[in-house]
Amino acid sequence: MKPNRDIRSVRMTNGGADGATFTMKNYGIMKEHTMKMFTILVVVAALLAACGSNDNPSPSGKKVTISGSVKLISGTGVPGVTVTATGGRTATTDASGAFVLTDMAAGTYTVMPTSDTLVFDPIQRSVVAGEVDVKDVTFTAARKPGTALVEMIEIPAGTFMMGADSGMPAAGKMVRPRFQCTITKPFYLGKYEVTQKQFSAVMHYNPSEQVGDDLPVNNMTLVDIAEFCNALSMQEGYEKAYTISGKTVTLDRTKSGYRLPTEAEWELAARAGTTTHTYLGDMPEDRSSDAGKAFMYRLGWSRQNTPSQNILMPVGLKEPNPYGLYDMYGNVNEVTADNYQDYSTAPQVDRWIILPASDSLVTRGSGGNDLLVTLNSYSRGLFTRGGPAGWAAGFRIARNK
Repeated sequence: MKPNRDIRSVRMTNGGADGATFTMKNYGIMKEHTMKMFTILVVVAALLAACGSNDNPSPSGKKVTISGSVKLISGTGVPGVTVTATGGRTATTDASGAFVLTDMAAGTYTVMPTSDTLVFDPIQRSVVAGEVDVKDVTFTAARKPGTALVEMIEIPAGTFMMGADSGMPAAGKMVRPRFQCTITKPFYLGKYEVTQKQFSAVMHYNPSEQVGDDLPVNNMTLVDIAEFCNALSMQEGYEKAYTISGKTVTLDRTKSGYRLPTEAEWELAARAGTTTHTYLGDMPEDRSSDAGKAFMYRLGWSRQNTPSQNILMPVGLKEPNPYGLYDMYGNVNEVTADNYQDYSTAPQVDRWIILPASDSLVTRGSGGNDLLVTLNSYSRGLFTRGGPAGWAAGFRIARNK
């Protein structure tokens, strides 16, 4: 028998009756497949090396930056927010809310801002860094629920006698005659006058002439007040109550956000159910006696009982009224939402005086440059819309329930 010359059909046995047949044709096919797979693996490895990771530099060794900002819904930048990228690289936002993460290798990073009092939208962003700097990584901040900046007190609706009668202490023409006033809906009012620390935390500037974190903010315009109220409202998820166009400020009291109280709301809250000159009782006739002075000094801060004349004091040092409100008398004259108008004897419901042609708003509570006798529930003053009003005027915020 002639030997089989067809090498494609060589039989290879492994000592068994049914030894496996392996042809050279099969061997060629397997070799070809193996080479293809090896080539694919080499290409994939090269691609992975080119992409790199957040732990490995790019082939060129170039490092890049990742930058962006953290802002409120109002567009105001938020300073002091810590921004962290995968791998532990951190940055802190500056006064404008901007941050820059430097010396970043090519790769994919998770970038996330953190704060004890703020929440962010989105919570984090995935950023791919390559050969060029990454810009405009933005986050929107809002205050965490339950971390309200300004403590508010609920004021019940009610009917009271507003103003003063002739013969009452410091009862000039501006506060007469007395009339019945009804507030039909409960509302919230700030426990304290807005402090400089609170104002600066929202607006990132301080307009005050007399400066101190716990002093009432002062020397502001109506635009300053409205911008603060709107910014705080947006931080805490409420509707903006003010529309601002240049120096024109319009209040919509149907909105849920922060605003100035009306003059009637202020007096209802200051009286806190009392019918006397002050929420501590009627002023003594002899206010120069030791007992008289002791009573008057309890009311609030004026130029007669501060360490130095014409100086502001930290909020909350005097005793509160029955509703738990501090400094309703003295310290700063508190701006309200009303234009000035003379009183009449006619009963009024939800009184709010808006006179577009008027340049003045009513202030209540008197202040540090006034006499002690004006520290009562009915005294009125004036604030010029355009301002600034100097150190003697400040404000307390309200909000609908």
